[in-house]
Amino acid sequence: MMEIRDLRFSYGSQEILKGIDFDVEDNSVLSILGPNGTGKSTLLQVVDGKRRPSGGMVRLGSGAKPGVFTQQQARRYDRARLKEAYESLLDYEQQIKG
Repeated sequence: MMEIRDLRFSYGSQEILKGIDFDVEDNSVLSILGPNGTGKSTLLQVVDGKRRPSGGMVRLGSGAKPGVFTQQQARRYDRARLKEAYESLLDYEQQIKG
């Protein structure tokens, strides 16, 4: 379980993350998509503890460990495994949609 409330992050006077709120339940997979420069990597770095938020909080459940798979890792990773993971994600999405 992960709980994020009113999460904020700024580079100097530029606020990158502005009041982010969401929950991730146990055994869930979260994908974050968006254009370049919108704070996706910054959000993951805050969740992973590599950056301190300017405000708000990130609470991880007992024993929870966030895992981040970067674009650089993806370029080095076996394409067949990436395809398999992507197809699994699509299958999971269909299951939860009913």
